[in-house]
Amino acid sequence: MKKNEIISNLLNDFLQIRKDYMTAVNNVLSDVKNYSAQKSKIILDCDLSRTSQFNIFETISDLYTREKFHSDILDTILNPKTPEIGSILSEDILTKFLEMIDSKYFTIDDTVKVSKEVYNKVLVGKRSKIGYIDLLITNEHNQAIIIENKINDAPDQPNQIVRYMKYINEQYFQNNKPIKMTVVYLTLNPGKKPKIKEYDEFFNEYKDKLLNGEGGREILKYRSAVVANEKVCLVGFLMTCIEILEKYIKQIKGSTVKKNAAILKRVYLEQYKCLLNHIGGKATMLKCQKELLQKIYSTQETLNAAKDLVKVWTEKDESKSAVSDLKHLIESSEDNRKAANDLVEVFSDKSIVNQFINDCLRDFVEPLGFSFEDGMYIHWNDTRFLYVYGYDAKLEIGFGGKKITQKQEESYKEILKKFKKKTDKVRDGGYDFVFIRIEPLSGKKDMKTFLTYYTKLISQII
Repeated sequence: MKKNEIISNLLNDFLQIRKDYMTAVNNVLSDVKNYSAQKSKIILDCDLSRTSQFNIFETISDLYTREKFHSDILDTILNPKTPEIGSILSEDILTKFLEMIDSKYFTIDDTVKVSKEVYNKVLVGKRSKIGYIDLLITNEHNQAIIIENKINDAPDQPNQIVRYMKYINEQYFQNNKPIKMTVVYLTLNPGKKPKIKEYDEFFNEYKDKLLNGEGGREILKYRSAVVANEKVCLVGFLMTCIEILEKYIKQIKGSTVKKNAAILKRVYLEQYKCLLNHIGGKATMLKCQKELLQKIYSTQETLNAAKDLVKVWTEKDESKSAVSDLKHLIESSEDNRKAANDLVEVFSDKSIVNQFINDCLRDFVEPLGFSFEDGMYIHWNDTRFLYVYGYDAKLEIGFGGKKITQKQEESYKEILKKFKKKTDKVRDGGYDFVFIRIEPLSGKKDMKTFLTYYTKLISQII
């Protein structure tokens, strides 16, 4: 081959590499611009621009992240016996709640009872199982509404819904009249559902009603606290109630006490609506951020392109960065500049990247039959475990256990050194950890290949 041909081929190869690289860069920018549009919509729909304004619930430390906190508030809103404000338009408020959950049978009268943390005990085979219904609305017409509160994304307990159904159907109403019930599965954002098919055969009578039986859809209702631009959610219900209260307040003549109580209830509802918008919007934003990271980490090429975009856009030395093709590309439009800023915000937030890595690990490891407890450990006996965790935007993987012997430590290091020469060791809470820290994707073509390569440590310990 002649010298000119060699030079020509090398130049063509370089140009093709450059073309492929810029394609990856533009793909990343396109994905980030889609995320930016979603981000703007979430901020608008969920009123996240108000996060700097006062909200009474957000001043109570972190209590608003807990399940019972929201059950207490719902009880306050729906219970006619709530001191001072409970009786104000209580029938109208409960009617709107029934409309929100699409319950057509429940009778509202003076026998309505709203209870929280309702203790129940049912037999599962020969053993009894104790549970607590988050919120229960009943009347003396054998009608019940069970509210299972998952606003804090708490995991489901075994057979949870059917256990509550069994309790209501067989124990709660002390008569032989037919019983009607609705189960409301209330989450922060849409999507989370109980694994009904995995319920025990012991509960088949109720399980079949939910899956196949006539009226199953009438029994189990999936509702969320936040669904943008829709009324069929808790925020939509609160907005409707606030409108009713505003009209009611305008009609009150003379009674200052009565008017103040109505205003207090309206403010209470407004503050709770604001809280749900904030925490729901933040959760939705986090989901979108993780989806963006999924695309960025889909290949080594897109990951490299994203890193380069962040580096160029945050480079302080203008003399080095101004001549960069990437810098010119970013500055070529307002959309590109906004996308670059959003990319820096997401990609540089190691806590978000860590959550993303742990989500990938959980999705990858759990189908193999291992439990991923607290996003950290895969146990193979009571005292030893494989340690996998996203930390500092990297994958930590190694071994842990109580009082690791020198021989065990050396064997762990031998396994780990097949992947990386340098190993670390720490002691935390009575446990020893021997591990390595790997940056995704470390030359692997995608996240699945990366996790497959490094979590094959599992096969060496079982």
